[in-house]
Amino acid sequence: MKKLKYIKGLQKRDIENVQKSILLFIIILLILTFITVKHVDVIELSDVSLYPLYYFLIQPISERILIPLIVLMVMFSSKPSYRLLAILSLAFIIEFLPSYILTNPWIPDQYPFLSEAYWIYLYGNISNIHYLSLVPGLGLTYGIFEIATNMNPFILSKVFSLIQAVALVIVLAPLSREITGNESLLPLLFLSFNYFYQINIFHRVGLFFTLTLAFLYVIFTMVLKRNYNWRLFLISAILFSAMVLAFPASGYILAIIIGAYIILKFIKKEEFSAQFRLLMIILLTIFIAWFIYIDYIELIDNMGNFWQNIINIIQLKLTFEESATSPFSTGLTPLFKFIVYIRLILEGGVIFTGFFIAMYKFITLIVKNTKAKRSLIFPYVLTLMSVIILIPLFLTEWARWAFYNFSAYILLFSLISILGLSAQNRQKKIEKSSFMKLILKILVIFTIIIVLSLVPLLRYTSIPYLNVSTPELSSVFFVYEYYTFNHPCYYFEYPPYTLVGLLVQKEAIHELTDIYWFRNITSSGLYMITNRALTREGFYIYPQPLAIRIKVIENYLLLHGDKVYDDGYNRAYYLG
Repeated sequence: MKKLKYIKGLQKRDIENVQKSILLFIIILLILTFITVKHVDVIELSDVSLYPLYYFLIQPISERILIPLIVLMVMFSSKPSYRLLAILSLAFIIEFLPSYILTNPWIPDQYPFLSEAYWIYLYGNISNIHYLSLVPGLGLTYGIFEIATNMNPFILSKVFSLIQAVALVIVLAPLSREITGNESLLPLLFLSFNYFYQINIFHRVGLFFTLTLAFLYVIFTMVLKRNYNWRLFLISAILFSAMVLAFPASGYILAIIIGAYIILKFIKKEEFSAQFRLLMIILLTIFIAWFIYIDYIELIDNMGNFWQNIINIIQLKLTFEESATSPFSTGLTPLFKFIVYIRLILEGGVIFTGFFIAMYKFITLIVKNTKAKRSLIFPYVLTLMSVIILIPLFLTEWARWAFYNFSAYILLFSLISILGLSAQNRQKKIEKSSFMKLILKILVIFTIIIVLSLVPLLRYTSIPYLNVSTPELSSVFFVYEYYTFNHPCYYFEYPPYTLVGLLVQKEAIHELTDIYWFRNITSSGLYMITNRALTREGFYIYPQPLAIRIKVIENYLLLHGDKVYDDGYNRAYYLG
């Protein structure tokens, strides 16, 4: 007997030593990846059609080795600390590496928010740049951080990606443990299937997502453990206030929770305490008070648009083809359309699976007419509500906007439902043969490894389309250094006009008149043309190739204007 225990002890130590070795190898490979990776500035490919494959093709070999090792560690290790370190390594690869690789941060629509931080630094108040006065959370947060650290805004933008990677694991891990008993499953699956929603961007949606995860964890703690002490009340109120200041979508999250409460109250399967009802009233008051204070007219207009969409749906003015299919397919190149559809199939498949699991559990509860434990039913109803509330938008021309902005939340709730069901089945100790259990586990591991290997292709396809190069930034410096804006400046492509207020540190932010689609060149002013327009041809089909259209415009400007700037990538023509 003693000999048997001794042998088991040796086997356990051997297994732990193997796990330690694999974890050490993961950390070494992760460090080598960040040390040896090639940094990218100007992205130019000889074959325009290959632009959507760019980030996938430049992935270091070490990343392809890291992915299966991390998944194996998460799925097989018995030590929570090992699993957390492994999942944190995965978060660094998926959330931080793209920003780290690029010389200038790849963050769409980031510049207004960095401008906001600098504006606060200069003037000590909130500006109305890019309607940031409505939701100043990111500018306030990072404006203070920028002042305190004196950090370059572009470095700050990359640091934001690093913070988001850490925050994602820190907040999702306890939420995962609360639902499944395993702190690494929810972050692993979320990192695997989140293809549309970029939470690692210096944008209010990134900050809002992190705040929302923390807020949801507090709500789950209250509901699942029936713990409504004043500390959790205060924390939830503070977190929700920060959410309101970061993004209007705080109303969506609150509507999900209130909607779940109403449904559960209506079927009388759960009795929420008076404290919970009070908390919902407090949070709703915070949301309404802020938006009435800042711009009640815009709030009323948005509500009017919402009800008009409802009327359109009732009157059948919109078909499914117009509302759902078209926004994801119109104007896309064959390659990019294929990638978008693969995204929709994989992420949408997980979302619908979670949704149908939630619906099944909910209907089962009603049919059986039994009182369910709160820990079982609450996540399923949240999953249902996350989709139901958005259905009016999905049936309108806002379908793509709604999916891009809220897919991460629907995916998160769906994963919670899926994992909740698997955890429930484990608790029931469903009998399966050891062989079948092994086969199922291998199948799950194999699937997750494949899906994670596709993340650079599926999630970061648009990096060439969105990355801002150093030559483009140089052209902005030129404009603000030498032109006084007696005439407007027209950009045929990036960077957006709000970028320059941040970079050049002028006393005022001058608006550049944007030419996103090409107009007739008749107005006097400065015209900026960049090679970036060529990258768009890899993503969108136009009646006439952009390269040809830009060449025609440039020939006209050469004949009728003066070429005043050329850095090999951008040209500026002055047309008097």
